[in-house]
Amino acid sequence: MKIFDNPPICIVIRTYFRAESLVKVLDSILALNYPKELIEVVIVVDPHDEEALNVIKRFMSNGSNVRFRTVTLDINSANRGRNLGIMGCDSEVVAVVDDDVVLHPETVNVALRHLRDEKVAAVGFPAISVSRPLGERLHHRRFLGLKAVEVFTVMPLTFFRRSVLLKVGLYREDMGPPLTIHEDWELGSRIRRYGYKVIASGELRMLHLVEQPPSKGEGTALAQHKRSTLVHKLGDVIRSVVRYARAYVDKHWWSFFQVLRVSPLSQKLEYVSYYLIPPAAVLLLVLDVFWFLAFLLATLTLVEVYSFVRGYYRVLSIWERLAYPPILVLARVTRSYLALAGLLYNTIRKGIGRLG
Repeated sequence: MKIFDNPPICIVIRTYFRAESLVKVLDSILALNYPKELIEVVIVVDPHDEEALNVIKRFMSNGSNVRFRTVTLDINSANRGRNLGIMGCDSEVVAVVDDDVVLHPETVNVALRHLRDEKVAAVGFPAISVSRPLGERLHHRRFLGLKAVEVFTVMPLTFFRRSVLLKVGLYREDMGPPLTIHEDWELGSRIRRYGYKVIASGELRMLHLVEQPPSKGEGTALAQHKRSTLVHKLGDVIRSVVRYARAYVDKHWWSFFQVLRVSPLSQKLEYVSYYLIPPAAVLLLVLDVFWFLAFLLATLTLVEVYSFVRGYYRVLSIWERLAYPPILVLARVTRSYLALAGLLYNTIRKGIGRLG
């Protein structure tokens, strides 16, 4: 469906007991540089979340031309909420935003510029928090400064063509918080498999409200925040690694393989290469140290050249531009093997359970 200038848009927010951040998200929507009478906001809320319901009532009566509508959902399912909101929209352009992502005033205009290309089905924007955890630095920050780059995943703020979503399928409701990770990657890969483009635009950065540093009046929290920077960052990295590893061996380990199942051939081949790198390196190390080092150097060079050609991390320092691409590849190799470990662990556990 062709998108013309200034179409009506529908913004879907699934909120779950985060009224304070919801206020900031809704304020950012009212500050959008876009005709307010063309904006509809559908908020999916738990019927017991009285604070959020009061926030929504306040915004409904604030005199703005933005239309607000609520949908209640009494189960904790991010994807179920997103899908209910999408199905409740009539507009062709639908934005799905997390309840802790603050929009830039020009967000709609940039998204629409990309969506006028009929092959583009989704436009996502990087969301950057003040604390900048490792995963965010590796993933979202690589897009900053880029007008558009094709990716396999949707983001915490993504504008969709609703007609394409209805064609390829909405968010999988057996995935996503609090069940699994990878729901955004699975949907993005599925859209790509149907021949559409998923774009990440780094022209604008959204503010991610989680993990804000404490204010001066928070006493103990402030003292903790002023701990040694190295110790603080090391602790963050360790916690991130532990959470990351557990996500691949718990009862929802299968989400990674669901992504690969619906991925285009190019992404499947990419992950085959991640499985091949470690055994190839070990084999070469056993045979000849020289060829082992040559293999590592060639792999590192290829990763760095690819990253520079794509323009990743362009707003960061030269050292960060050099360091982050191999770290990202290492994370993907680790992810691939963690998923395999999760498959084996859960298969063995299931077999033992049957024998018992």
